[in-house]
Amino acid sequence: MKKNLLIVMIIMAIVLAGCGKDTSKATSNAEPAVKAEAAISESPESAETEEFKKDEEVSEGEIDSNKDALNLKEYEYVFEDRDIDKDGEIAIHYESFNPSDIVFYYLKESVDLYIDNGKCIGYTKPDVEINVIGENEDWYLINVDGNDRYAKIDDVRAVGFSGSKKDYLNSQQETAKEIESADIDVQANEVSQSVASDTGSPVSETPKQDVAADVPAPAQSNKYTPEEAIAVYRSAMETGGIAWNPALKGVTSWGTGWIYLEKGQPEWCASTDLESFAMGDSAGNPWTEYYLEVTSSDESAVYITAWHN
Repeated sequence: MKKNLLIVMIIMAIVLAGCGKDTSKATSNAEPAVKAEAAISESPESAETEEFKKDEEVSEGEIDSNKDALNLKEYEYVFEDRDIDKDGEIAIHYESFNPSDIVFYYLKESVDLYIDNGKCIGYTKPDVEINVIGENEDWYLINVDGNDRYAKIDDVRAVGFSGSKKDYLNSQQETAKEIESADIDVQANEVSQSVASDTGSPVSETPKQDVAADVPAPAQSNKYTPEEAIAVYRSAMETGGIAWNPALKGVTSWGTGWIYLEKGQPEWCASTDLESFAMGDSAGNPWTEYYLEVTSSDESAVYITAWHN
């Protein structure tokens, strides 16, 4: 009996020892499988979060760029979004501007244009002429396409010529003539020195040739450009004591008219209007302010809409 009991106990010990090994192996194999699955499930979620952040940053960059959001349309001298929101706090104050000594700027390249709430409304075309109305420390107040706009002084000076397009072209011709004359003098001296070297005679200075004397002078035009005509008219009006005031638009009396481009006509128009302004309204009150916008122009005249008070 004791012998049989001992055999049974030995068999049970062997069985229990074998089960213990299998359980240990199952537990150790299960744990890494769970950890690997967790690591895989975290990776796509992390990548998705990073991708969302990148998209969000790109969107914010586009929204912050006002020029990228503009719906630009082409006009005679500019590309602008004239449906842009013109409300908001004033950032560029009209009262801070003083009359400018510069009447025209010829822009060889485009410059950005702004309105008084500080928003960029578009930019000029290259190779255009603008009328400078006033300036302060940082800005020019200009008129282009018959509208008042603001342009940064640094931008204008970087690509502009202080004067009309005609003045710019004349200056280019004069520069070209000076370079050509200088080249001829150099070539003449080189030939003279070469001849003297070959003959052994002393070098004599070759007199300068007056090349410009053979070039006919450009014909003088008897007409102003539309921009020049408006500038001459404005200068005469404001010299006569009539103040420029854009706030009159849409509020006070107004009318349409034209100014002929022949030289002397803008001056005559201003002189006539100064007499009318002195008489004023039917009660004899003189007008002291005015504002105008150019609506169109042709070879004969520049057409305007004007307000007065």
